[in-house]
Amino acid sequence: MTRARLADRVAGALLPLALAAVGLALVRLDAEIDEGVHVELIERLDLCQPGDSLARAAADLPRVAEEIRRSQLGDLLCGRTDLAGFSACLGCSPAQAQAMLAAMGADRLVGAAR
Repeated sequence: MTRARLADRVAGALLPLALAAVGLALVRLDAEIDEGVHVELIERLDLCQPGDSLARAAADLPRVAEEIRRSQLGDLLCGRTDLAGFSACLGCSPAQAQAMLAAMGADRLVGAAR
């Protein structure tokens, strides 16, 4: 048997063991997170929790100008109202509001913006 073939067989035998070990580690990590072990450790070591820059950025993505954000259109784009609420504020039917959004090219933004 060549060295390469032997190496393949050893790797093939070890791979399931390695995957099982990773699976067990993930189960243990999930359990520790559920138990709050990381929070307890942070408090015990008197560390501050790291900021989640992605979560903070999510509030501003996609970026909607402040002037628009404060308008009825902004309420729709940011998810504070739906098409029915938006059309009621405008005094028109949802179909008319949808047509207006489509005419502006904003219909594809509804539901995507926050």
